[in-house]
Amino acid sequence: MMPLSENCILVTGATGFLGKVVLEHLVRQHQALRVRKIIILIREKKGTDSQTRFRDTVSPSPCFSLLPSSWADIVEVVTGDLTAVNLGFDPVTYKRLCSEITHIIHCAGCVKFHLSLAEAAEANISTVLSLLQFAQKCPHIKHFVNTSTAYVIPHCFGPVYETLAPLPGTAWELYQGMLSGRLSTKEVLHQSRLPNSYTLSKSVAEHLLVARKGRVPLTIVRPSIISASWHHPFPGWIDSLSAFAGFLAAYGNGLLCVINADPQTILDIIPVDEVATRLIGAALSLDGLPSTSDEGVRILYATASLLNGLPIQLICSQMTSHFARFKAESFRQPHVHYLGPHGIRFRIYDFIHQSVPLWMATALSAIQGKSKQLYKLKSLRYGLSRLNHDFHYFTHRTFNFRPSIQLPDEFQPEVYLEVVLAGGPHKRYVQLQSTAGPRDAICGPEEHNNCSPDDFCKTSGQILPRLQHLRLQVGRLCPEFLGEAALGKHNADGSV
Repeated sequence: MMPLSENCILVTGATGFLGKVVLEHLVRQHQALRVRKIIILIREKKGTDSQTRFRDTVSPSPCFSLLPSSWADIVEVVTGDLTAVNLGFDPVTYKRLCSEITHIIHCAGCVKFHLSLAEAAEANISTVLSLLQFAQKCPHIKHFVNTSTAYVIPHCFGPVYETLAPLPGTAWELYQGMLSGRLSTKEVLHQSRLPNSYTLSKSVAEHLLVARKGRVPLTIVRPSIISASWHHPFPGWIDSLSAFAGFLAAYGNGLLCVINADPQTILDIIPVDEVATRLIGAALSLDGLPSTSDEGVRILYATASLLNGLPIQLICSQMTSHFARFKAESFRQPHVHYLGPHGIRFRIYDFIHQSVPLWMATALSAIQGKSKQLYKLKSLRYGLSRLNHDFHYFTHRTFNFRPSIQLPDEFQPEVYLEVVLAGGPHKRYVQLQSTAGPRDAICGPEEHNNCSPDDFCKTSGQILPRLQHLRLQVGRLCPEFLGEAALGKHNADGSV
């Protein structure tokens, strides 16, 4: 048995973006943090065992490139499954891990917005309850830290504090209703005032954790929009194409140029290494705050807050200035043709600048019999439309989060955004893995064939002259809509 003065930390989600950074932080600081061992739970996937997945997808990541070559010596990879009985551990492994583990940092979860209620409940509620049940059997457990989301709180126009969100019923009844399929998705989201099944499942999970934690000290960390690293493992690192990264990937490749957003909405973007710091600090009580409240529970935001957020219009302006310094490697130089609400002007700009080029490229691929490219273009069309649809809730609402821990004084949002941009949207933003395509970049990872922006560029090069001619014709017919650039021409209420 390990000495009780040393820490043995279980980390879930280490194959993901945030989980990798948490693992890197723990390894890099393991001596100062008195960490003897880091256990990472990885499930088998498509016949690939956990050790192979670690060797092929985690260990080679640039996230760990600055660590000593022996960095994995303090890491133990265990095969498990958060959806299985006893986390998928055999009895011997289960008993051994229970006797060793002192802290749990739960980073795993599914961030897809359009899961059914049952799928979201299984991915984000059942799993965390199983992990909590395991923690309750660990005699030396000191802290359980769960990663949630800042957007479990419905939007309001006042301050948003670190408290549980209201629910339209008891958490257990909602959970059972989600699993069974008895609840109407539209109805329960309307009642909870939440935008999707992801945020609802995270909110229900928070309530159930608090109600069922027992003797286990619990902290819930709520990140906002996680983006590239600020300092660690090195500035600008990212390997995820979800959320803001997908927006930058689509924009940086010249694919997204019509944006459904309130220009004055402030986006709360937080560096991934700051989120990792919150998680580890909460687990090991390094943040200077009480380890838990009187009830043994603490909720912490990992957010930029209004102090360090940026209006969408400023973000777009800075992106345009940044990419103007680089020769376009894509279908067209990145540029915002329209930024505003989803009204008639949005539809006209979207039709001319996004739909028509993609339709023409799709038609040309069909005529040429290029079936693979045809599929990829259809996937890209779907992804761009979902980007403007799925993030409408977040791009039209400013959240006034009030975190207990603010970002360091030296954090400057404009400088950080430049770090994010320099990370490479003009270079395809990240080095896409062979299974990642534009639909991944825009909607998050899904199981589908590869689709590269380059395929679109090859087809669309001959379309631009026709598109410009069409735009001029529509401009003559509709000068009231196309007579001026949309970006920056807004009324006081943010409308165009």
